[in-house]
Amino acid sequence: MRILHVSTLDWGGAANAAVRLHKGLLKQGVDSRFLSLRKNNPDIPQSFAYYDSTFSSPLMQKGMDYAERAYNKLNSLQLRNRPEHFEVFTLTNQFSNLLRNPHYQQADIINLHWVGRFMDYPRFFRENKKPVVWTMHDMEPFTGGNHYEVEFPFDGYKDLIAKQEKMKLNAMRGHNLTVVGPSKWLMNRAKESKVFGPFPHFNIPYGMDTSLFSEIDQREAKEAFGIPTDKPALVFVAEVITNRRKGFHLLKEALTMLGDADITLCAVGKADDSLKSIRNFHHLGVIKDERKMAMAYAAADAFVIPSVEDNLPNTVLESICTGTPVIGFPIGGVPDMVRQGENGIICKEVSAEALAAGIRDFLAQRQLFDRNAISLDAHRRYDESVQATRYLELYQSLLIPEKIKA
Repeated sequence: MRILHVSTLDWGGAANAAVRLHKGLLKQGVDSRFLSLRKNNPDIPQSFAYYDSTFSSPLMQKGMDYAERAYNKLNSLQLRNRPEHFEVFTLTNQFSNLLRNPHYQQADIINLHWVGRFMDYPRFFRENKKPVVWTMHDMEPFTGGNHYEVEFPFDGYKDLIAKQEKMKLNAMRGHNLTVVGPSKWLMNRAKESKVFGPFPHFNIPYGMDTSLFSEIDQREAKEAFGIPTDKPALVFVAEVITNRRKGFHLLKEALTMLGDADITLCAVGKADDSLKSIRNFHHLGVIKDERKMAMAYAAADAFVIPSVEDNLPNTVLESICTGTPVIGFPIGGVPDMVRQGENGIICKEVSAEALAAGIRDFLAQRQLFDRNAISLDAHRRYDESVQATRYLELYQSLLIPEKIKA
């Protein structure tokens, strides 16, 4: 059985989740391959770039790569009035023809992931005859192009969304497609949709390499980053701080309300000047190494995630696997992972006031959280072998259709 994972990117949150599944399957002896539009991460085993592996001629590779970039630039003119600081919007028609790729042709099952700006829906589903598993990382696969809904400017996209939704409905009708939602929230939203509603759905959470994300001595971790050990530290990830869905505007408001709290605030990733002005702010910088990232979680007393809409954030999984409690809103897949009072705090509502209250509640009871128990429980639930085993069972059932159970 040969599995091909298809992802536009080989870096970033969705790609990291896809790569972890790919690696977990390889460890179980599955012939798994990873195909991205372009190759930026050389450390992924059995991974390939679409243009390099589709066309044997270097000249053809460069020519098609250039043509695809030009096509997408022209395509993007339809979105030129898109407001800043909102989620991306993906068009259904794309340039690349996945079916021409030899890795596609050799595969028994195609596992799609985040394929925006890569897969052309109409052509792929018109010509594909292989079983398809679609691991969703956001809502785009079953919407008219929007990846999330909160604060999305729908009024300016009504006609385009209706057009693209109709295109997807026509393309996928009657196809051999199985849908996987890493979070129960995303799975249920897909079930309710016109596009994905008719297909079988499964809830299979992401998996983690628990040898990398495991409990680390907190004092040693704090000292490694130069974080004061005499006060509680909160950490958050600030990769795309201007994206409203990520909720950093709410975190800033909450921190203002917590002005008298004696805490150290640590940020991983990019940090603008407004954050640097916060009292006791500690910038940990951009971290790409997973072992160092695990240490950053371990250095904190809690990880704060202020997202107002999300699937199953990798950051939450990474945090609890290191034994660090999480503070977040009751949205998306966060309640799937965070158990109130056991491995974190779920705020009462999505607001700066509720986030500030949640942080205060955590600080008042932080000694009650057992970091070792949090880590062990997360390893039991989210080790990559658990995810890989469930996917392997799903793949096998698709090759023997009568055994499938939705």
